Amino acid sequence: MNILSAGRVLRKSHEKTHSWDKTGKAFNITGGMAFRIAINGYDPANPQTRKALGLGLRICPKCKKHFLKSVIRVATPKIGTPGWLAYYLKLPFKEIK
Repeated sequence: MNILSAGRVLRKSHEKTHSWDKTGKAFNITGGMAFRIAINGYDPANPQTRKALGLGLRICPKCKKHFLKSVIRVATPKIGTPGWLAYYLKLPFKEIK
C-alpha cells in the first residue's frame, strides 16, 4: 500500500465514523495522525505507524538500511563516510532525494 491509498482508506473510514479519533483508533494511530495522512498526504516516519497502515519502511537507496528522516544525507568527499563522522569533521553534505 502507498501513502495515497492509505489516505483514501482513512477518508472512507472517516465518512463512516465522522470522527478522526475513532478512525485513528481503528488503525492503531492517533486521530491527528489519521487527519494529517488523509487530508494533507503526510508520509509518517515512525515505523510503528507505517506498519499499522501497511506501508513499507523507508529504505536508503545507497546502504539499504531503514531511516526515519525524509532526506538522506551523505558526505561528499568520501561516499563511505558515516553521517555522524562527517558531521563531527564538518565535511560538506550532499542531499539525495
